Amino acid sequence: MKDNLNEKGLTLIEVIISLAIISIVVISFLTMFTSGFDTVFSMGRRTEATRIAQQFLDEHYAAEPLDINNLPNVPSISPYMVQRDRQNGPDGLNQITITVLYRNGSRSVTLTGLVP
Repeated sequence: MKDNLNEKGLTLIEVIISLAIISIVVISFLTMFTSGFDTVFSMGRRTEATRIAQQFLDEHYAAEPLDINNLPNVPSISPYMVQRDRQNGPDGLNQITITVLYRNGSRSVTLTGLVP
């Protein structure tokens, strides 16, 4: 019998190496997509915290007159916590600082404004 040296096909080692390379590529893409989704959701929470802080600061601008002695730390919309702070600012204005904590207090957004 004649040995046929031009056999077409893949050996077991070639298949295993191909699977390893494909696995590495797939795992790297999954890691990238997972990280991307986490970033998107984190920025969504940050945007929501900024909106809440802006809403509280707008309430201070709209108040006529602002009771500057009654600015407690106000726990509010879960999972966000709102803290308010007042200091005397320039030209008889009050400096209002609104801090919104999120991600169990590990992240925060702070807005500061001057209110008459």
